[in-house]
Amino acid sequence: MSTTMEGCLARRDWPGLAKHCEESELLSATVGTKTAREVYGALLAIYLLHRDLPNAKFMWKRMPMEYKTKGGVLCAIWEVGKAMWNREFPAAHAKLSSRDWPAHVKPIMSDLAESLRREVVDMVGRCYSKITRSQLAAMLGFPDVGAACQELGWPVEGDYVRPKKPVLVVGPLWEDSKTRLGSLTAYSSTLEN
Repeated sequence: MSTTMEGCLARRDWPGLAKHCEESELLSATVGTKTAREVYGALLAIYLLHRDLPNAKFMWKRMPMEYKTKGGVLCAIWEVGKAMWNREFPAAHAKLSSRDWPAHVKPIMSDLAESLRREVVDMVGRCYSKITRSQLAAMLGFPDVGAACQELGWPVEGDYVRPKKPVLVVGPLWEDSKTRLGSLTAYSSTLEN
């Protein structure tokens, strides 16, 4: 693994790491050498983290066949991607937590699991008025959701959870927009005069 990759991983600089990996892949293609498995692994995981599933799929298709070994890291990352593509959240969480990820993808996969949980919490809050604890646990990838429900302020009634809709904050954004519109109007008036 290159020092640039190590630095980006340590800082959790995912855009910088993606750029480095994409440049490494292009350079390898130009020179005629094989791209390192670590580069493919990190870039595939970043595509999943950013929900760029089409690019993840195209990357999987262009990857050398010998890198796609059954039981390998790249195959495991792609299994998570397939579950995300099919919106199978329980399967995605199961695949994310089913192995100890190597150092070049571990922080990315950790962030992916957390962002997937946040996405599911938001979706459940918007779409469900009542859900069983076991369904919610499977969707969030937790064995028990008691602590998560308490933290979210979702009441638990027996075997059911009553999610609350996420709060949409529009006040400050609206005020900021009005301020920007005022300054833009003043600027355009100055240009016209």
